[in-house]
Order: sequence, then structure tokens, then C-alpha cells
Amino acid sequence: MKKCYLAFQAKIFYETFVVLRKMISGKNGIVRYYVPYIVNGTFSAELALKSILTENETAYQKEHNLLKLFFLLPKVYRDEIISRFILLYPAYNQDNLSVDLVLLSDAFIDWRYSFEGNVAPMDTKFVDSFITAIAKTLEAHYNVDYVECEDGGISEEEFDKLAAEERQLQYEKHLKKLGIDNDLS
Repeated sequence: MKKCYLAFQAKIFYETFVVLRKMISGKNGIVRYYVPYIVNGTFSAELALKSILTENETAYQKEHNLLKLFFLLPKVYRDEIISRFILLYPAYNQDNLSVDLVLLSDAFIDWRYSFEGNVAPMDTKFVDSFITAIAKTLEAHYNVDYVECEDGGISEEEFDKLAAEERQLQYEKHLKKLGIDNDLS
């Protein structure tokens, strides 16, 4: 994936998170949007962290845990995120930081399946401030005008061919994952 797509997607999911934040806020907040708020926010944070790691040429394997990704960051970025967080949430009780970071670490995975009842209640102000701190750190260091990447000058036909090849590869991968040896037909 091109670096700019990673940052672009981080921004899009962050923007969705902000819209959902407005929908759950205030006395007339709509509670049913809380799960998409958490899921979009934590996914945007994951993509933003991966974007920073990619820009710093730091490998992260196939990792989704925010805390693990956070600790892979160079110290200067971790410190900046924490500083931004404190500015956004000055009343936060710093004694809770390790607990809240652990609870947030797998929230993207956990909250997608919240209907199964396996989620811990989250401090919404913490979630909002920490995810915003990550997004603002990405914006501060990288050209994140959030314009889509150039397609590299390939033609529509070339793009269609690449898409068809990738579709076939993904189809075969999923068949194998499902334990199906041949086509479903």
C-alpha cells in the first residue's frame, strides 16, 4: 500500500470518528452510534500509527494492537502524542493512563463484536483525546493534505487488470482459509 493511502485512510476514518463524536455528544446524544464511534476512532488511530511507523521505516508486521504499535514508535513521537493528549485532557488522572491504554489497545477488535458482550466501558473523553492526539501528531509531521494518491500514471485498463488479479488472489486466499479446495460452483 502506498504511504499516502495509509495516511489518507487514517484521515477518512478520523473524520468519520469526529462526525460520530458529534452524534453521541451532549444531552441529546444518540447512544446507538457509540460502537461505530469507538471502532472508527481506534481504526483511524491504528492507521495513523502505522503511517508514522512506515514513514520512519519501522516494521510492524500484521499488528492491530494500538499499545504495541504505540511502543514501536520512536520515543519522540510517543512523547508528542502524550503531550498532545495532556493538552486535550488536562483534567485526566494520569494514574489511569496504563489501564486506559490497555483497554484501548484492542478496542477496534473488541468493539466490532460488542454485541457478544466482551467489551470494557471506555472513558469517552480519554478515547477522544488520545485518538485526536495521534491524528494531530500525524498531521504535524507529514504532508497529510488528505488528497488521494496519484495512480502512478496507469491506464484504466491496467488498473482493471491489476484489480482482477488481486481479486483472484484474495478469492483463492479466502477459499484456502475456509478449507475449500476448489471453486464453490
